[in-house]
Amino acid sequence: MDLNDIKGIGDKLASKIINHFGTQEKFFQAARNYEVYQLVNMGGISQRRAVEIINTVLGNPTEEFLKTERAIQIYEEIIHCIVTYANTEYAKNRILLLSPGKDVGKIQENMSLVMEAKKMVNHLPIDTLRGLLKNIDYAVNPKPKYDTSKAILVESDEDYSNLMDRGLNKQAQILSIQEVGSLDEFELVVYVYRNGILEMSETSNMVMVGADTEDLQIVPETVLSYYYDNKVLLENILKIRTILGCGSILGEVLNILDSLESSRMNEKDFDSAVNQAKDIADEKLKEAIKNVDLSGEEVLDLLNKDMPPKIQVI
Repeated sequence: MDLNDIKGIGDKLASKIINHFGTQEKFFQAARNYEVYQLVNMGGISQRRAVEIINTVLGNPTEEFLKTERAIQIYEEIIHCIVTYANTEYAKNRILLLSPGKDVGKIQENMSLVMEAKKMVNHLPIDTLRGLLKNIDYAVNPKPKYDTSKAILVESDEDYSNLMDRGLNKQAQILSIQEVGSLDEFELVVYVYRNGILEMSETSNMVMVGADTEDLQIVPETVLSYYYDNKVLLENILKIRTILGCGSILGEVLNILDSLESSRMNEKDFDSAVNQAKDIADEKLKEAIKNVDLSGEEVLDLLNKDMPPKIQVI
């Protein structure tokens, strides 16, 4: 199927969809995943229109099956009634994509699914689940965080422009190998190489990744930021899956996040303790110096880097 084969999609809208999704295949994949919100978020398309487009992609024969206005009205009333029980936008969109059909096997399959779901729901803590579902939303993408202790090193102007276009300059300074001086001022240098003209032995704070690598390998901290920014969402999802008796690795993910957060706190506590000890030592040193009365000869000795006994005591 081609985008232009879908009723109501002309060249202009097709171009807009491809610009939004990246490729035509990615759009079709999103449609097969019932991602109505992806189309709506694109702008210029209502939810109703998005549902119609995805129904066409899925091959749902709503218009072919519902021949009269009364049939369409009954169908829409049924859908509206079911939607009132949905607690999330995703659930609402899935319901809106329900379509009548003539396939007896599919009808029986759907009926079995509904009856199994009804049976399971009877034993669930509905109020608890509703409370959790109200807090379920789409995951947020973290805003770029600029790291002054990190640099990204490239070999050519082409690679420099490429990384700039990808927005990696919002996360770290991008340097060209032809112009860079000392790299010792950075805690970490990510060398995005194409030909590997720089020797790794020249600096101890460098890691290498290929020029064609994904952004996440150049700025892997983005992954952690994603999980930290969506931690509450992940916790709620884990609670829901636990109630439903579904397995999940989210528990392990959240434990890792807690462990990393604990390490960060320990590091902050250590830095704080060091700074506090330094401040105390500075204050004691100031007080001790106030009580020192040096003679002229002792001052000369001090200037000549010979430590007078009074200073040695301090």
